[in-house]
Amino acid sequence: MEEKYNGSDDELVLNATDIDIEQSKRCLEKLLPTARLIDDYYFSLYAQCYPEDFSMIVSTFLDKEIDIDISTVKYQRSLNLPDNGKDVRFDVAANTKDGGQVVLEVESKKKFKELRLRYYMSRMDSDLLSKGEKYNQLKDSYVIVVSPVDMRKLNQSRYFVRSCYVESPTTIGENPAIVDNGQIAVYINASYKNEKDCSKLADLIHDFTCENPEEIKTEVIKKHSKDLKSKGKERDRMMELAENTVLRLPLYNGRLLTEAEKKEAIDEGIEQGIEQGVEQKNSQIKSTMYNYIKNQEFYPAYIVKRLDTDIPESDFDVSFMSDVVSVHGANAKMINEAVLAVTKFKGESTEFSVKLLNDTLKSEQYREAFENEQNKA
Repeated sequence: MEEKYNGSDDELVLNATDIDIEQSKRCLEKLLPTARLIDDYYFSLYAQCYPEDFSMIVSTFLDKEIDIDISTVKYQRSLNLPDNGKDVRFDVAANTKDGGQVVLEVESKKKFKELRLRYYMSRMDSDLLSKGEKYNQLKDSYVIVVSPVDMRKLNQSRYFVRSCYVESPTTIGENPAIVDNGQIAVYINASYKNEKDCSKLADLIHDFTCENPEEIKTEVIKKHSKDLKSKGKERDRMMELAENTVLRLPLYNGRLLTEAEKKEAIDEGIEQGIEQGVEQKNSQIKSTMYNYIKNQEFYPAYIVKRLDTDIPESDFDVSFMSDVVSVHGANAKMINEAVLAVTKFKGESTEFSVKLLNDTLKSEQYREAFENEQNKA
């Protein structure tokens, strides 16, 4: 697929003839319920729908108020520099009102490589200064990386990456002096857990890994996440935006197809596993009850036949007690033993025993059996 740079706003104009947009939209719809902000395709859409939130997220991660020009917030912003160097494409990028740049990268599965960070920052600086401009005109640049792993394994919520003066190539010193060159990067540890930390940063890190909007702590993000994941105008707006942006990028399009297929396979596997588990459990219960009946020497053919039918697990105890009453009438000893057997083999509590016994004694079948025995007496 051919990619062409139009030279106007850092976006790519693609020949989308090989992309099935409708199929991609269906994949996105399938993934949306479990999408998290740390998933790049979802965060790219979220940031475009709510650029004010992106500004707040950046300021919280950097612990510094960043005045972002929200009209410049772009997904997959590409820097195609005319020097035959490797192009870079950022998940979400924006300009600050004073001419600087902010990039936010999200990684949901793999570790972000330090050399990639170095290259990103060098390309950003190349884009900030034009020919003939002086170095003191170079504005600040910020790179934020939300990492799924703790980059330094110190259980900290974030790690700032800054240039600093060192005493020797192998010794940093106790209090290294920071080189104030306006180049700032920060790794956000998305695996950070600390129940005692009630800071805005800790809440925001938690929010980035939430699938369910109800569990999100930052109120504005909770509201907007609900809007995007619920049917309505905001979700329609996001899908329209996706159709004209994310879904037309081969990188995202291919990933959406792969992730959707993977999710479908997992869902089918879980469903099959549940069905097999229920079937196996029912089989074990039926087998155990059959042995119980046989040991008690009251196994008429119709009870055994009942055990071979597909009785739902939720109805098995009631069905079994009905058969016991049918055979033994109001025999209290046999009914109690049957209740205890069902409770034991289903792994239930005493409360279950009491309820099953009461339900049995209150049943019309038991009352009829009891009245018959009274009349015989």
